Amino acid sequence: MGVMTRPITIFISSAGATNAVNVIDALRKTDIPFRLIGGDTDPLAAGLFMVERGYVLPRAADPQFIPKVLDICSQESVDVILPIYSAELPIFASRKHEIEARGLRICVPEEPVLKMCDDKLSVIGFFERLGIACPKTWSSEEAANERLTYPLFLKHRQGSGSKGALRVESQEDLHYHLTPDYVVQEYLDGDEYTVDIVSDLEGRMIAASPRVRNRIYGGLSTRGTTVYDEEIIQTSKRIVEALPLPGPSNLQCKRTKTGALKFFEVNPRFAAGGLPLAVAAGLNIPEILVRLLMGWELPEVQIRRGVVMNRYWSSQFLFQPEPGGRHEILD
Repeated sequence: MGVMTRPITIFISSAGATNAVNVIDALRKTDIPFRLIGGDTDPLAAGLFMVERGYVLPRAADPQFIPKVLDICSQESVDVILPIYSAELPIFASRKHEIEARGLRICVPEEPVLKMCDDKLSVIGFFERLGIACPKTWSSEEAANERLTYPLFLKHRQGSGSKGALRVESQEDLHYHLTPDYVVQEYLDGDEYTVDIVSDLEGRMIAASPRVRNRIYGGLSTRGTTVYDEEIIQTSKRIVEALPLPGPSNLQCKRTKTGALKFFEVNPRFAAGGLPLAVAAGLNIPEILVRLLMGWELPEVQIRRGVVMNRYWSSQFLFQPEPGGRHEILD
């Protein structure tokens, strides 16, 4: 591993996303000499006003998304790109070789891995093949034609987070809510955990910090507590290294009231809700990722257990000095 020899420039995509703001805050807590450049589709995205320079981007699906990002990186002499939003990851992955050919450093899983992680039914199939305990899961078509035991849990088959997820108590409830874009899972009682993970650029796990999701709002953890659970950590290692998942990722699981541990979700990105808790507990995932990409020495990781996070709303105030002009932070 090398040592830091100069300030670097880091580009953060989707700068208005919760994940991005958390990453910016985490990087500000390090001794890495850097300047931050941000991009977002929203000209008033909060993260654009937390970086040295912000740019408005087309949407990730727009053919001009990657060319615009590359133009910005060239103009700002960017060293490292940190993709943030789930929908952007496959776009960056599909152009990774082109990006790296420009001298830029980026960490993103392979496209087939991203596709599988975005499909909850495929994730369950992967767990089963790996011998990882997981909830019984049915496609919407299977669930509509089987006799099932209630309660059950409905989730959107694709996408991250738990928005739109709901518990159903009867066959009538199931048929009322069930649409082709849902999967149906057995309902798991007990404590729910998210495991914040960072792996090296080949997908070998460096460290993992499990946390109990004490309170959830809108699919995000608003209160959590770090814990030490060797079974969760070792099972997480098996999962991320089997895929593999380089860089940041997070897994979700439940330990039922009978003590059974069951995994049910894989997110190949920075956690949206709990990253600040991992950082506060001693696992600064954005710092480790930047150091990996730059080939720098990694910090010693010592994760504290029993650290509690309470999340709350905060506000940012902007001012437009001239009509039609650029907004600025209101002092």
